[in-house]
Amino acid sequence: MPHIGVLEIKYKEAVPLQGEQKITAPVPEICFSDRVKDDAGFIEYIAASKYISPEEAAYHLNKYCEEINTLLLNGEAVIPGAGVFRKNENDKIIFVPTALPAYFLPGTAAMRVIHADKSHSMLVGDKETNTAAMTEYYTDTTPAKRKRFFLLTALVLILLASAAVVLYLNDEGHNSFFGISHKYEAAPAGNTYQKLP
Repeated sequence: MPHIGVLEIKYKEAVPLQGEQKITAPVPEICFSDRVKDDAGFIEYIAASKYISPEEAAYHLNKYCEEINTLLLNGEAVIPGAGVFRKNENDKIIFVPTALPAYFLPGTAAMRVIHADKSHSMLVGDKETNTAAMTEYYTDTTPAKRKRFFLLTALVLILLASAAVVLYLNDEGHNSFFGISHKYEAAPAGNTYQKLP
């Protein structure tokens, strides 16, 4: 489109929605680019479809583009069934395509099939990997080493506590569970009385 840009139909790929167990249909979308492109092929198409000369087709195309530019000065230009031309905050022309009704592009039921003996590609966050790499990651021996470390630490602490109890019980100056465990010798009593003559 002279002095405006190029409208092209592009197809969005089908998207699997694993949580819903379905896959969306590939959707055609009208995309706008403000790059300048040779209009000769489009003018020839208009001339052939309207049975007019290429010069007349070029005139009609230029007139239509001028009408769109005039409408853009006042707000927006609507192309029925296709979308709307607008200007953004930077005064640049943008195109907002009309969304197709969902019933024209129904999704299809889909279920992911995983073969246990095959490696499949998968997306983890924003990184693409495969099932073999993830299996290797989750079968890492680090948790087993950590468990062994905690068991050895617990065993050492139990041995230290047992040694402390044995030393305490073998000490002669402590009280046992049943009272005093060693004999005390009574000190000789002093003279607490005095003989009279």
